[in-house]
Amino acid sequence: MKKIIMTMLMILATTTAAFAAPAQSNMDYEFVSLAYDSYDSSDFRGKADYYVIVNCRQWVTLRSRPSVYGDDLAHIPLGTKVLVSDVPSRNGFLPVQYGSLKGYVLEEYLKFVSMS
Repeated sequence: MKKIIMTMLMILATTTAAFAAPAQSNMDYEFVSLAYDSYDSSDFRGKADYYVIVNCRQWVTLRSRPSVYGDDLAHIPLGTKVLVSDVPSRNGFLPVQYGSLKGYVLEEYLKFVSMS
């Protein structure tokens, strides 16, 4: 009888804990100001300098907004020269023009080459 009661208590404890525990999530959240989290055409006006893609294995992602959650616009190969607008970094991203595409690349993957 004691064994049955102990088993029932164990089942009850694990069942209650399973329903009482909050759901776990593997989702990463990025908290950024909305003012800095969207495409801004003014990022691509004025002076721009040439940079080269560095510190990656094969390529970096050109994103639609200055966030790791921005849509992928293109993959820019290692060693490629791109134009970078002379504006402050937003969330660690700089505005980049790659061919006819305009988007954002993390600053750590860019190295200054020359002025345009």
